Amino acid sequence: MARMSKNITVKNNSPYVKDGIENYIIHGKTEAVNPEQRGTKVAAHYGLTLEAGETQVIWLRLSDASPEISRRLTRIFFRNGDNHRPVHGDNSLFQSHPHWKDLLLFYEYFNGDNGAGLGANHQTGWTGLVTTLIHDGASD
Repeated sequence: MARMSKNITVKNNSPYVKDGIENYIIHGKTEAVNPEQRGTKVAAHYGLTLEAGETQVIWLRLSDASPEISRRLTRIFFRNGDNHRPVHGDNSLFQSHPHWKDLLLFYEYFNGDNGAGLGANHQTGWTGLVTTLIHDGASD
């Protein structure tokens, strides 16, 4: 008999979670976002009203911000001042064991507060992009 995987619930350290942006913009729940307007999540909000059948193209240039975006996306994979990789969270095997400490896992998603990898660790989708960013950053 196949064993079903467990449902894992991770407690948020903050009441302002990633769905807060949608809850605020789409559903008007002002309490869903931090009133201090700070946190670990961000989304662009560009207000635009269109008539029925009308179309509009919006171009966004991220080239000026791309080095900073790349740095923020990749920093969880590098050792910090405590010689720990945030992506490995509290996993002492991956943090310090000589055979495992340099292994990088690409997770399904990450803890927005501390960068620890969560979910499946064999992802090669958007997290696979990080390998290119790390490589490109190392050659700068």
